Amino acid sequence: PEVTTELDLRWQQNKAQGLMILDRLEPFVSWMTEFKLVKHAFLLASTQHLSSHKATLATSQAAIRDLEVIVQEEPETLDALGPLMLGQLLLALPEFSGGDPLRAIELLEQGTQLSPNNLSLHKWLIDAYVAERESDKALQTLEKAALIAADQQHPQDHSDSLKDFVGFAISMQQLELAKYFKFQRSLILKANPQVDPRVEVASMGHGGENPITGKDDDEI
Repeated sequence: PEVTTELDLRWQQNKAQGLMILDRLEPFVSWMTEFKLVKHAFLLASTQHLSSHKATLATSQAAIRDLEVIVQEEPETLDALGPLMLGQLLLALPEFSGGDPLRAIELLEQGTQLSPNNLSLHKWLIDAYVAERESDKALQTLEKAALIAADQQHPQDHSDSLKDFVGFAISMQQLELAKYFKFQRSLILKANPQVDPRVEVASMGHGGENPITGKDDDEI
């Protein structure tokens, strides 16, 4: 309880400080697309904890309106962050709240064309294909992701993406591809000791390593 209280306090303090910075930079919002994207990224992230469902939904719908304009005018800005964020929102929201998985797929496909080395776009596009039972397209996208060079990625982001890709490959029963992603991730972790390996532990008997055997049930 003490740790939870402290973390909640830190969240609230950081959110308040972030909102103060956004207020100071507000004059840039009318002409700087980059600021609009970063602003919405912060607002969306800051409502993921200690916020009511109503506040989260309002923030999401406001972001959708602005991101639709950005996607129409400058979709390539910040490594196609606009199509990525809008695709994430339309995929995550239920349809009665503005969600649209098919539109999300269109946006994420556009994003991968504009920014072919962006692993986040590939990851979310695979997620969208899987959700819509487009298994062939999901596998094709996963195979494309395997060809993206490591030297064009941030080590932590690349390691995290590869971890997700291992899971995707296993769920698609592509064990050789899963082994390839796992090997590539091991190289990144070895070359970058500062990278967090995101080791999972079992919680209430679900997920991560078995506390008795020390083995991960999803291990290849």
